[in-house]
Amino acid sequence: MTDQNGLYFETHGQSDKPAVLFLHGFMGSTRDWEVVVEKLKHKSINILTIDLPGHGKTRINTDEKSYSIPETANRIIQVLDHLDIQKCSIVGYSMGGRLALYLVLTYPERFTHLVMESAGPGIIDLFERENRQRHDEIVAEKMQADDFESFVLKWYYQPIFRSLILHPNFQNLLYLRLGNDPAELAKVLRNMGQGTQEPMWYKLTNITIPVLLMAGDKDTKYTEIVQDMARFNPGFKTKIFKDCGHNLHFEVPDKFTRLILDFLK
Repeated sequence: MTDQNGLYFETHGQSDKPAVLFLHGFMGSTRDWEVVVEKLKHKSINILTIDLPGHGKTRINTDEKSYSIPETANRIIQVLDHLDIQKCSIVGYSMGGRLALYLVLTYPERFTHLVMESAGPGIIDLFERENRQRHDEIVAEKMQADDFESFVLKWYYQPIFRSLILHPNFQNLLYLRLGNDPAELAKVLRNMGQGTQEPMWYKLTNITIPVLLMAGDKDTKYTEIVQDMARFNPGFKTKIFKDCGHNLHFEVPDKFTRLILDFLK
């Protein structure tokens, strides 16, 4: 279903039960959560998944600023209002995790629990952030100029995704990624990438709802970020998955969903 503000979303489970919002990562869509949804939809949960701007079935026919974190967050709140969901838990993966954190910090009255999977609060150092923005611009140009399938394969050959490409279902994931429009994804990189987002590290102490931070031990970058975030706010719970990389809900969906259920209870 598409909301009046252009975001495509799906609901599963029981509409009269506590709601959980799932936000995918870069190049993802609502379909990324299909296995998780199947495991959770009979667990007295109202599940909401959304195609973020530039992804899946969502098309935002306005200027590129509509792809930014603040604009996207505002659109998500409008979807919650449309569905009459006053409060919900939120689970975000990678880019969706940064967006989830921004939502919790900006609209704290709307969220009861936060789960961040392989995600962080952004880049503190201004010089590093500017370098990341320049890098994302180069990647966005390549994405549109090169063969898209070759680009996606190169993307997943980055060290952070090494365990993902060895997964027996990687071809299914690749098929889903190739359904995206590279021109749309380029807009996302330019406007929702880490280089354009103000860091949120020093706002972590403002969060009082339960927070669960997840990472895989083969993803050393986000393992360190998770540990650093817990130092900023000792109330945060952390879970490092053994023998896993960046995409936990794809690599080990059973363990992922069990942990989500235990945390929400």
